[in-house]
Amino acid sequence: MSKKVIYKENDIEKEIDFDDLEDIENIDILDDDEDFEEGSIRGKIVAITPFVCVIVYLLLGFLGGLWHPGWLVFLLIPIVPLVLKLFSGRRGSLIAFLELLVVVAYLLLGFLGGWWHPGWIIFLLMPIIGILFGKKDD
Repeated sequence: MSKKVIYKENDIEKEIDFDDLEDIENIDILDDDEDFEEGSIRGKIVAITPFVCVIVYLLLGFLGGLWHPGWLVFLLIPIVPLVLKLFSGRRGSLIAFLELLVVVAYLLLGFLGGWWHPGWIIFLLMPIIGILFGKKDD
């Protein structure tokens, strides 16, 4: 049993088997996460990031005694996909940039001003950014 896909043609919704999509002219199949698919280089980088962070953290801790500032390497786990998305040249890169900006602003508020508690409120900007700049559902 193949998957069914609903698409619009002349403002009329039609249902078709996913395998038959190639037969339709002038159709683009869009997938926001195709940059991070299992076989892609970006997907591999995102997948290996947590392991690299653990290794770097342990090296910093055991060799340099830097357990406390060393935990910052774990911030790379959510930041790496955002940075990779920035350079993808796709529509989602604007959203990724704005989300990265929110994370950086939070860290600056916390580290420089000590405002960890009131600073968390800026994370509420992320769903607002997604609503304002996300996909347009026609």
